[in-house]
Amino acid sequence: AEDTSGKVSTEEVVIQVGGENNTPTCAIIEPIDGSSIVVGETVTFRATVDDADIAPNELNVEWLSNNDGSLGTATPTSSGDVLFITNALSNNVHAISLIVTDDVGALCSEQLVLNVGTSPTVTIDQPLDGDVFSLGDAISFQGTVTDQEDLPNELALTWTSNLDGELFTGNPNSQGITQFSTANLNAGLHSLTLSVIDSFGLFADDIVSFRVNTPPVIDLLSFSPDPIYSNDSLSISVNSSDADGDTVIYSYLWFEN
Repeated sequence: AEDTSGKVSTEEVVIQVGGENNTPTCAIIEPIDGSSIVVGETVTFRATVDDADIAPNELNVEWLSNNDGSLGTATPTSSGDVLFITNALSNNVHAISLIVTDDVGALCSEQLVLNVGTSPTVTIDQPLDGDVFSLGDAISFQGTVTDQEDLPNELALTWTSNLDGELFTGNPNSQGITQFSTANLNAGLHSLTLSVIDSFGLFADDIVSFRVNTPPVIDLLSFSPDPIYSNDSLSISVNSSDADGDTVIYSYLWFEN
């Protein structure tokens, strides 16, 4: 700068002009798109970011929800790994966005859908835990299921026995009741599971145990003497077997004529 008297002042700065700016790159690794969690549950978000012009840890990273707004920011590591943990997501279907911005405002974005809801509830009403049935008996099964997001008859359920496999699959009625009966169960101790899953993919189950017992078989019954007279000393011989290996207890009833 020079004034009218010829006095001069100078100042100098140095600037660096780089090439064309490169847009950052980003990718969400976890959670999987379309996955589900229970409301209040801690969810871990993992991503990788990179930039051809600056170090990854100089990038700005923000996680957003279309329902809850900004969830928070995260600082990438020098290798570009991003970790963000939260348990503050509301009960809803969320479009989660990862926004990565470089030093001149160029950005990269990735998105996934995350279902946040409540698990169904399920109770086996029949049979009761510890019930015993004879082989061939018609056994009634009944359960009750509920869910905060879905109507009861929209829930998918399965009855399963550890001995006989899948017993019944379908949907409860509009009151949330599921029931059926069968007489074709194998003998033994059954671990019975009623499991239910809702439209978010969240599930619950209830388990009880009951026994299907095989009645003992009397293989041989004899008495001596035969015929018996009132003053005779009676001797009774019994041979029996039990397919379940249980101890057999005997009792006797006498009838005249």
